[in-house]
Amino acid sequence: MKSEVFRDTAKLIGYNQSDDIVYSVRLPLHEYYDGEHPWNTSEGVLALKMVKMTGQLFDARGNMTQEFESVFSSDDGTYIGGWAKHDDGTERRDGVCAT
Repeated sequence: MKSEVFRDTAKLIGYNQSDDIVYSVRLPLHEYYDGEHPWNTSEGVLALKMVKMTGQLFDARGNMTQEFESVFSSDDGTYIGGWAKHDDGTERRDGVCAT
């Protein structure tokens, strides 16, 4: 999938238990990998009441290189599972998304 709009970009959307969007951002990839973000801490996740975050990563040419979902506990904000699909066809699943 190519996108002229998203180059060298991470597109992230966070949802609460009601599936309402509580977080939405587009970041340069270097900020995604190296920056501090609300989902990096349980406190940040709890402050947003975020239970799920979806994301897409795009390279400098606008090709989507990864699509993923992370799931967080509504009780304590910890990461409890997720999945990722890479452009080379590999997939990873763990925690509550492992099955």
